[in-house]
Amino acid sequence: MMSKVSGSTPTRQALLLRESLPFVQALHGQTVVIGFLGDALFDVPTRVRWMQDIALLALLGARPLLVHGAPRMRVGEQESPAAMRAAMSEVNFDLVRLLNREGVRAVGLTGQDARWAQASEQASQGLRESDMSLMTLLQTSGMIPALMACAPDANGHLHPLPPERFAAQVALRLCARSLVLVSEGDLLQQAGVQPGIIDRRALSAWLAVHERDALEPEVCAARDAVDLGVSTVHLVDAAECGGLISELMTNEGVGTVLCRRGRDQMLNDTARYFARSDSVIRPNFVAEHKWVVRF
Repeated sequence: MMSKVSGSTPTRQALLLRESLPFVQALHGQTVVIGFLGDALFDVPTRVRWMQDIALLALLGARPLLVHGAPRMRVGEQESPAAMRAAMSEVNFDLVRLLNREGVRAVGLTGQDARWAQASEQASQGLRESDMSLMTLLQTSGMIPALMACAPDANGHLHPLPPERFAAQVALRLCARSLVLVSEGDLLQQAGVQPGIIDRRALSAWLAVHERDALEPEVCAARDAVDLGVSTVHLVDAAECGGLISELMTNEGVGTVLCRRGRDQMLNDTARYFARSDSVIRPNFVAEHKWVVRF
């Protein structure tokens, strides 16, 4: 249910729903990988809101897939693989419970289940091998995979993996339409990059004047995902209420989008995208309402 905002009316709410139709059509049947990084998912109210967004996305016909890691260990806690796996399992259980409560079906998995994934020799490199047939089977059956970012090595020992790289690799291998990386703040926006759409050349120029060591892992993972073939990568702040729906189903969005297409190609593609809707896209990426007479 859409929450009431100041000045909202039933008519305005109906218009907002209607304006989302082109986005619903574009995402219908498409895989969207959502990766939660750092402590983005471990505030309980934030967790509840985002699971509601993911459930709504699924009920609208998209195929969301969730990836998460473990919360950062507190001072004095033992940051061992076993402790991180236990923390991930606890969070995963609650995520699946919350999703199921919203009327969708979710299943929690590690890379060890059905041996669908194998970790690289260096955990920082993420997955070495993967068989996505299990993910495809679950999605075809109408389920939401909730993946813990861990997988066994060649000897069967389970290792925690960087969730941003794990999510990017899963998105690439599933040919996902979009990868959404959710973290505590949007690093690019914090560094002065305006919200909107950034292509590969613009990102390269930005990286050229910033030290790589100063970048958060999600930015590097996002860039790598774009380089390897994911068409669009969204960086979204976990604190944004309704951030997933706003980013994927509104003209404005709330995060930063990295894409493989340049501005001109993006504009042409978007114009075709809006051709059958009642909106038109302008060169500054602002969508305006238009009157359409259909025969």
